[in-house]
Amino acid sequence: MKESFELKDIESATGISVQRLRYVLDQGILPGSSGPSWSRGRGSPRSFTPFEAFGIVCAALLLGAGLRRRAVRGYIEMLCTPTGDRRDVASTPLYQAFQQSSVAALDVGDGDYIRLIGSEDYQRSAHIGGWVDIRTGLGAGMCEPLVTVRVDVAKLRRHLRG
Repeated sequence: MKESFELKDIESATGISVQRLRYVLDQGILPGSSGPSWSRGRGSPRSFTPFEAFGIVCAALLLGAGLRRRAVRGYIEMLCTPTGDRRDVASTPLYQAFQQSSVAALDVGDGDYIRLIGSEDYQRSAHIGGWVDIRTGLGAGMCEPLVTVRVDVAKLRRHLRG
C-alpha cells in the first residue's frame, strides 16, 4: 500500500474526480479536515495517509450516491466516533473497516446504528455483525433499520492498495 496519497493519486485509484475529492475537504465533511496538516498553502499538493484517503473516498462516494452534504457529514462523524470504552482511532468503525481485511462492508442504519459485515473468505457467506448504537457503543439488539447505507469497503481497499 502507498505511504501517502495526493488527490490525483486518489482519483487515479478510484475514478472519483479531484473536484469531488476537493469538495469533501473544502466543505469540512471529515472531522479535523480544517487543520493545518490538510493544507500547505494555495497551489501545494495535499498529501494524505492511506486511512485519510479511505475516509475522503467514503465521503465522496456517499455524496455521489445522492446523499446531502449535511447527511454525509453526520454519517462520517458517526463512523469516526469511538465505540465502547476506548477513545482512540482504532475503536472507530471507519478505522476498523479500513484496517481489518475481514470486513467486507460497512452499514449505517437510520443514521443511528452501524455494523461491519464480512468474513475471512468473501467467497463464502458473509458474517454479519450486529447493529451497534453509535451514541452508546452498545449492541442494538434486534434493530431493523428502515434505511441502510452500505459502503463496499473491501472493494475500496483494493482500489487504494493498487
